[in-house]
Amino acid sequence: MIQIAVATRQGVPTEQPISAQFGPAGGTIGRANTNTLVLTDPDRTVSRVHAQVLCRDGAFFIVDRGSNPMQCNGQPLGSGREAAIAEGDRLVIGSFELDVRAVAASGMPEAADVFAPARSATPAPPDDDPFADLLAGLATPAAPAPAARAPAKPADPLLFPNPMETQPRNARAPEVDPFADLLGPAPAAGADAGLGSLDDFSDLGVAKGGGKSNGIDDL
Repeated sequence: MIQIAVATRQGVPTEQPISAQFGPAGGTIGRANTNTLVLTDPDRTVSRVHAQVLCRDGAFFIVDRGSNPMQCNGQPLGSGREAAIAEGDRLVIGSFELDVRAVAASGMPEAADVFAPARSATPAPPDDDPFADLLAGLATPAAPAPAARAPAKPADPLLFPNPMETQPRNARAPEVDPFADLLGPAPAAGADAGLGSLDDFSDLGVAKGGGKSNGIDDL
């Protein structure tokens, strides 16, 4: 945004400030009351619409629209010609001299900060400390980083048995014989000792008391 203000009229400063601000929409300067900046001129040295202000990509331009050529920084433009304008430029329209000023976002003209430090073209070199090397060895060494802790060993299952286990760890499952049912149970040792033969017909034909053996008819 810029501000165009009247500096003098016919070489004399104006009693009242006369100015207008121009933003991205631009505006006009002239004698008519419909202009953005109205220049009251009874002598009619100023046209009804004498100049037009344009804004393109943040830059401002002024276009001569009057019957009498206007000037920009001492150079006459002529009808339809334009010139770029910025802070510090001087315009002449009829008997009026006007100044161009940059305006901050708050609407007030930008002013230089007298308290801001001057910028240097080249960065200042770092200060050379002659005692830097002597004091370097006196600096407190950084504490070493703590050593990483070893991972905890898993608990010994023999020391802490699982209460859910009801059988001892070393117990072995009994061996299963798939043919045990076919052969029947094994006879117990000595079960039939002294009982003699279980054959009910074993004494047939055997002589009693050393006598003659009996036939089957003698039974």
